[in-house]
Amino acid sequence: ALAIGQDWRAIEAAAHAYSTHRNGFYAPLTDYWVDDGGGDGDGEEPTLRGFIELPMPVATKGGALRANPAYQFNLGLLGWPDSRTLACVMVAVGLAQNFAALRALVTEGIQRGH
Repeated sequence: ALAIGQDWRAIEAAAHAYSTHRNGFYAPLTDYWVDDGGGDGDGEEPTLRGFIELPMPVATKGGALRANPAYQFNLGLLGWPDSRTLACVMVAVGLAQNFAALRALVTEGIQRGH
């Protein structure tokens, strides 16, 4: 979020509020499961799947995005995405970070994992 000029505080606040209000209690935003490949005997290996759902208030035009050339450069690296695509990229990165944290917790521990 910082590298592309997004308001990380708004993103974090939206995620916490969404986590609390969607089910009436604070709950994880991610879900993981093992997809067995359909079980149709085609030889597919089981695949770990992940899902994350959260609001992502982002923008690709206006505000500080024009003022800082680094933001423009980094958005260019992403191929000048629209807001929806940028939100998808950011959510995918968030899911990868969440999985890495879970891996650290169940292997060497969070202190060593960093």
